[in-house]
Amino acid sequence: MLLFTKMNGAGNDFVLIDNRLGNINLNRNLIARLCDRHRGIGADGILLLEKAQNRADFRMRYFNADGGEAEMCGNGARCFARFANKVAGAKSKISFETPAGVISADLEGDLVTLQMTEPTDLRLNVPLRVADENKNIHFINSGVPHVVIPVGQVDDVKVRREGAAIRRHEMFSPNGANINFIEKRGARFARTNVESKMKLSRAAPAWLRARSSSPQRKTSMGRLESLCVAATNFRSGLRKQECNLRT
Repeated sequence: MLLFTKMNGAGNDFVLIDNRLGNINLNRNLIARLCDRHRGIGADGILLLEKAQNRADFRMRYFNADGGEAEMCGNGARCFARFANKVAGAKSKISFETPAGVISADLEGDLVTLQMTEPTDLRLNVPLRVADENKNIHFINSGVPHVVIPVGQVDDVKVRREGAAIRRHEMFSPNGANINFIEKRGARFARTNVESKMKLSRAAPAWLRARSSSPQRKTSMGRLESLCVAATNFRSGLRKQECNLRT
């Protein structure tokens, strides 16, 4: 029997498993089966809570729905911090190891604040040829590689098709990258990525408003709603993310 908790952070849903005993071994095929929305639990990914190997309180391992292990996931990390607080009695300030570095989290009431690793490898205005079309992209690694593409209208973007083509481009091989399309609206941005569209809503601060189109899901810890905005200043290196979590 596999005990798990289902959680949702900013529209992404995750299966979280306590593996501090180290007796749970998930291979790629099993992870993909568990994340299958028709035949399994259904999730965007799986998070394992494990004992730290170095100086942090815990270790976080993140697997995408296809079974591949990734460096980290921002939405998943917020859920992970709350999960560690619930099942492992973590304090209001915790840290956890990831392949992207050590991430710290502050838990105060319903608010979870992450201090993430510094972004690296900022590249602006990179020409990219995709499907006989020239695109102008920006790139940054925030622990996970991200491609940012300015567009005129986000609603006109065929996110799945265009995002997948860029994600699989040889420039980002073999691991790919997260693809984000942004539309500037005055002082605001509407953003969409390859997995979910983000549209303007009243939930977020005035300079950036987002709502995930992914459905909210019930968890074994109750319904976890999250209204979250990641404030990122690439040039100053600000990597603090705040998310309001309600269980």
